[in-house]
Amino acid sequence: MKLLPRFSLRTLVVFLLLVTAGMGLLCVWPAWRVVQSFEGHTNLVTSVSFSPDRAQVLSAGRDGAVRVWDASTGAQLHRLAPLYCHRAPFWARYLAGGEEVAILTNDGVLAVWRVGADRPEVVSSSRLDEFHPLGLEVVGGAESLVGLDASGTRIAVVDPRSGRRLRSFPLPRVLRAAYALVPGSGDFVAATADGSVVRLDLATGESDELCPAGGPLASAVAVSQDGRRLALAVDDGVRIYDLDSRRQIAALPGCLKESPYRIAFCPDGSRIITFDGYRTATILRHRGGDLLWQARAPLAHYGGEPIQFSPEGRSVLLPIVQGAQVWRRGRPEPWWGVFWLWEFWLTAAFAGLFVWSVVRDRRRFAAAPGVEA
Repeated sequence: MKLLPRFSLRTLVVFLLLVTAGMGLLCVWPAWRVVQSFEGHTNLVTSVSFSPDRAQVLSAGRDGAVRVWDASTGAQLHRLAPLYCHRAPFWARYLAGGEEVAILTNDGVLAVWRVGADRPEVVSSSRLDEFHPLGLEVVGGAESLVGLDASGTRIAVVDPRSGRRLRSFPLPRVLRAAYALVPGSGDFVAATADGSVVRLDLATGESDELCPAGGPLASAVAVSQDGRRLALAVDDGVRIYDLDSRRQIAALPGCLKESPYRIAFCPDGSRIITFDGYRTATILRHRGGDLLWQARAPLAHYGGEPIQFSPEGRSVLLPIVQGAQVWRRGRPEPWWGVFWLWEFWLTAAFAGLFVWSVVRDRRRFAAAPGVEA
């Protein structure tokens, strides 16, 4: 009768050393870290965004300033403050092309600046009373600013350069503070107070129900860039739905400390980043719900879109109290790199020693009289 392979004490010790070295290698694997900071505001930052080419970063704060930064060096390129005086800008975004930025103040002044030249200048200025911006989206073939009125019962589509209201629709139900624009489609998705999720076509005003009433109340909503996945932040977890079949395809319960109030997909849809009231940013893997990274940071609390991924999904732009930071998953610090190489070669050495010890044991036990290996 064949016996199970037997190993010597030396082989077992080498195996334990191999496991220990492997765990050490995983612990120093490159993780998310701050790669660039943009600091200079003297009050709370209320809006941050990348330029379309990701070469610049735009930030607006309650100190009355809108600042343009170089994304690679962190240097300030422009400070767009003289227009506002005592009007604090709370929302700012790049328009298509990256040469102009739209800025909305807390008292309803919408201004467009041209920042592509050496000396920024105001292109247009208009008023938008009782308007809360949600974002820029192509609606009816034209770039438009989409937002809610002060009561949250109507949604408006506005020309960002003239401030003229192009369309206005009543919302089907009373909204919670959970809504998102579907990228590239001109649709608006929102969670309602009765637990349902509705989608509104901003070009025609037609609405349909994605999730029926009676479900859990969502604190945040996100739609993937391909428009096929919907993420709802409920209780202390995340639920993911397929918008084509309108069925739940994943549930990630218990992965968060509390219900986040901002959530976003990375460009390829494989990761989700959340932002909660504990000032904690959490990145989750879409498949399986693995917790990839969790960090506490002095992040700002505001109603704009605080989280943005870079196109390749490796970098995240986050607001901080008096500026912004770019986090990226990449190489660790130099001294961590030396430690990581040491752990790699140590693991490789123990692996080779383990293979040699197993082969030697099999030969020894095979040669032993009366014992079959």
